[in-house]
Amino acid sequence: MRRNLLLTLSIFVFTLSAVADDAPTQEACQYIREDGTITIANSRAGVPEKYRSAAKCFTTKKPSEKKLSARQNSPRTYRSRSYNKRSSSGTVVCQYQKRDGSVAVANSKSEIPEEYLANAKCFQISDNSGLAKPDEIELEGTIRRQEISTSLGVIKLRWPRVVERDFGRTPSRAVIEAAKAVSRALHRPGFPDRVRDMQVDWNVVFLDEKLPEKQIPEKLISNCHPGWMTPPGNIYIVGQRAAVGCGAGVKVKESIADERLAEVLVHEMGHAVEWQLLHERGTFDRVRAEGFATWFEGYVAAYSSLLNHKQIMHRHVSAAKSSLKREPHMFLFRGDYESYARASMYFEAFVDRFGVGRLVDVYDLMAKQRMAFFTAVKEETSWNVERFDKELGRFVERAN
Repeated sequence: MRRNLLLTLSIFVFTLSAVADDAPTQEACQYIREDGTITIANSRAGVPEKYRSAAKCFTTKKPSEKKLSARQNSPRTYRSRSYNKRSSSGTVVCQYQKRDGSVAVANSKSEIPEEYLANAKCFQISDNSGLAKPDEIELEGTIRRQEISTSLGVIKLRWPRVVERDFGRTPSRAVIEAAKAVSRALHRPGFPDRVRDMQVDWNVVFLDEKLPEKQIPEKLISNCHPGWMTPPGNIYIVGQRAAVGCGAGVKVKESIADERLAEVLVHEMGHAVEWQLLHERGTFDRVRAEGFATWFEGYVAAYSSLLNHKQIMHRHVSAAKSSLKREPHMFLFRGDYESYARASMYFEAFVDRFGVGRLVDVYDLMAKQRMAFFTAVKEETSWNVERFDKELGRFVERAN
């Protein structure tokens, strides 16, 4: 199950319920779990012990008990995502309570409406990612370098010679094909000129299966993801994982390895495309981010001579069906292939109904008004989450 992990942090909102100005107070605590998810508990006692020392707690007005549902009483978990604003010592997170009683989180004080600034609580989350830049990653053995000029910008490649054993001589073929296919897809109707003509400084490093532990976070080493991306165009690919998966996988034909690598690269480039669609602003969540990038794989495959669009779509739909069968009423993003595939179906269903142009309109709305994805979809189309889930289910049923 090959999928990419994007290091990320999102702005998130959870609703408590409308409250009066003189309502009693309650404690809310935020902590970050090992898998990168951000979770909010109703008290410090509700934070697991191993996260308690690093948890950030603050006081909010307490809603009426009779208005508080069982769901509202449980911890709130939010999938993390990338493109966050960082200070020199970490990520800045601000929390404030709105008039309707909901608690909102922003990446800086500048994103908080003026009327809520006085009561906002801001703090820093230490940046312990430990992920070095692609050109700083230490590679062993004979090192290859190449610069490829593409319509998306110059792509700088670096890889140890040992990686070549997994692909057709070098990874260049897959890189070139991925860039060409992405460019063709972006020139289809719907994408704006600023995305079609984007010029990114791409830095791509290919790594051997023996990852440098001092430069790669342990969670990325252990999670078996084949690639990661940080904006605007830093891409990390673990060659063996992309070609044959984790562990001592069976070697495949060079053509198949190149196809698998191209698919991973398109996924990572999809994150960069989304970064451009969002006007390089950081209001993100992992369901949306990985959903977009996984949808983008299938969309781009239709314009690639190396990727098989039909096979990719069949895999995505089948995996999404498995996820829907496992969790028909609640979608918990687990970071596995089924979660990626199910998240991508939101985009498949939306584009199938409204087209790419309307999806771009949703992204413009998210960027300009700091809206969450589902909120922007409702604003643009009147689809609420329940309707969106129904449309997703209908698309999945029709697709196979």
